[in-house]
Amino acid sequence: MIWRKLKSFHLNFYQKILFLFIALAVIPQVLMSWFALTQVKHSIQQTVHNSSEKILNDVLKLQQDNLLNQTRLMDKEMAEIQASVRSIQQQAENIFRYRASFRPIPGAFKIQKEKAGYYWEPVPPHARRSNVGISSIVPLTAQLKAGLALTKHLEALLINAVEQNPNLVTMYIVLRESAWRIYPALNIPEEIASGQMRPDFKVQDYSFYYSADPGNNPERKVVWTRPYLDITRRGWMTSAVAPVYLPDGTFRGVVGADYTIEQMIKGALNIGFKEPGAYAFLVDDTGRLVALPAKGKADFTIKGITPLPGTSLDSLDNPDLSKAIRTITQNHRAQPLLKVGGEEKYLLSAPLKATNWHLAFLIPAREITNPITTTAVSQIKQAVMFITGRLLAWDGFLVWLTLSAAFVLAHSVDIPIYRLTAGARAISQGEIGIQIPETGHDELATLARTFNSMSRKIAELLADLEAKAREQADLNEKLVEINWYLERRVKERTAELAETNTYLEAANKRLQSMEDSRRQLLANISHDLKTPITLIQGYVEALRDGIAAEPGDAEKYLDIIHSKTLDLNRLINDLLVLSRLESSQLPMDFVPIPATEAITSAAKKVAPDIIRAGLEFVLEVPVNLPEIRIDPDRLDRVFANLVVNAINHTPAGGAITLRTGLGQDHSAGHILVELKDTGAGIPPEHLPHIFTRFYRVDKSRRKPLGGSGLGLTIAREIITAHGGTVWAESSPGQGSSFFFTLPLKKPASA
Repeated sequence: MIWRKLKSFHLNFYQKILFLFIALAVIPQVLMSWFALTQVKHSIQQTVHNSSEKILNDVLKLQQDNLLNQTRLMDKEMAEIQASVRSIQQQAENIFRYRASFRPIPGAFKIQKEKAGYYWEPVPPHARRSNVGISSIVPLTAQLKAGLALTKHLEALLINAVEQNPNLVTMYIVLRESAWRIYPALNIPEEIASGQMRPDFKVQDYSFYYSADPGNNPERKVVWTRPYLDITRRGWMTSAVAPVYLPDGTFRGVVGADYTIEQMIKGALNIGFKEPGAYAFLVDDTGRLVALPAKGKADFTIKGITPLPGTSLDSLDNPDLSKAIRTITQNHRAQPLLKVGGEEKYLLSAPLKATNWHLAFLIPAREITNPITTTAVSQIKQAVMFITGRLLAWDGFLVWLTLSAAFVLAHSVDIPIYRLTAGARAISQGEIGIQIPETGHDELATLARTFNSMSRKIAELLADLEAKAREQADLNEKLVEINWYLERRVKERTAELAETNTYLEAANKRLQSMEDSRRQLLANISHDLKTPITLIQGYVEALRDGIAAEPGDAEKYLDIIHSKTLDLNRLINDLLVLSRLESSQLPMDFVPIPATEAITSAAKKVAPDIIRAGLEFVLEVPVNLPEIRIDPDRLDRVFANLVVNAINHTPAGGAITLRTGLGQDHSAGHILVELKDTGAGIPPEHLPHIFTRFYRVDKSRRKPLGGSGLGLTIAREIITAHGGTVWAESSPGQGSSFFFTLPLKKPASA
């Protein structure tokens, strides 16, 4: 086509050769240069895009990990606050339950009445003491004064809790008569003069009190209040509170610990972000704002006004943000990328187990991607300029080289090329075997000889092509066969890999289950150890500080310390026994013994405990039961644990029945033992878990039933070591039955 265009301009041969060489050299080079530049630019842009995506994902993953670490820290801090409140709650109930043993301390407090009608106890500034206050709406009776004097026994625990936890600002006990004891001590006249606290203060009107009262907290557990404006000058705060009840079930007041929102922002939300515009915030389980740092106020507005703590975020000016917050409070995954404050931001969140609140991060997308984009643009410009310069230099060199070659070739290729062209045209028209003159010894002469040789071989090649076509057909058949064999091997290998993957997934699930069990065990052990240790610490500090004024008080404190020490020792021993049982390291001394004798002997050992608890004991053991092979001491432990559990859950006047017989159905070849009580029964949803270590139907873990929470688990492990099984059947209100089987002794082989 190019040659025809050149001929149309009536150029001579030399000009045609020149223009042809220039066109063939320059145009492809320009196209190649343009293509190379485009590909380099595209490659760099794609690399930058992929790198940006990866870095963005890595940053978000790191921020999510950071978020999870922050929630773990906050959960730990709030759990410590809850534990402190629970410890003081238990001690307060002990004081009111055993008030005869906790007689008012002489000179426990000296109060004075102010003109506005309220009473308070002046305390020197910065003194390491609590003080009391009484609202003007309450008359100062001898009974109220005695109750406040009793709360002096809590002072050491209040002080210890506040000083050991930097997040706490105060701890207190508030009686229902609007009287209280608080640490650190309040200068009540100053608070009333500031206008925050009223002299006719009524505790029932405030969140820190009614959140724990019977109407809002029938479970009597430690709860967290919604954010509220404190009655003192400490601003917005949330509190962990728990109720205090008298032995007859009368609600006496609340104990609580205050955590200010300002302290929460300085501590829990003072998270360092590499992105300047990123920040963290807190919402509760209903989508209400708990805490928001100053840098987030522009994003969280309702009709242009920043909401206060405790405000519902359902009506934010940004409906997408409201919807996302509602989604995360329902424990669902929110849309991670939102339009907030006129720009795109990533929303990450995680729940706080202690309160079911949610900690969330808002991170501007541009602050993650801008540094990458800026660097990429600079790199692209530098690369394009460098490559463009090199290509221009190379193009210039090629143009010069082409022109030089064109002048030389124009003189030497005219006739030979014409001959070659004529010969090629003849071959194209079917004249096989045509020859052209071979003159000279240069490359064109060689080309002519090569052309002649090519012409001679075309016929030979045609014959060879037919033969090779036949060979190719045979080869195709062999390739089809090989392909079929390879496909079969691929399928077999794929099946093997799938089976291996299934095994690895199952192993991973087992490891995860073991890790979850380990974490739950550590959490339960920590809980059951911390409460008695805290009480022991409190009583020891009370003795050290001289709070026990009478010799009898000190002896009572020592008795309680001794009791809690025994509880700790029992828990540790049970844990050691259970650990050795589960690892098969506890030796078993199996001996053959008639089942009737073994069961009767064990029953005699537990009968005194049942009768002493005011319960009827019914024993139904058939005579002449076959022999069983058991460890008598371990079997006695099983009976003791089951009987203790039955006594703890059976009211006085009830009955405990022990039955034994030969098992049937799934228990064939075993002795079946049933221990039945007439207690309150076990709800169906708890039955599958009662043999789990530390599991209790009473989720508050406060019911004073004794034991370590490991008795049923130890019983199960001992029965399993004997080759038997253990289970329970129960209906609420109809008592519970605990069953276990023991295999019969196998007869000796002949």
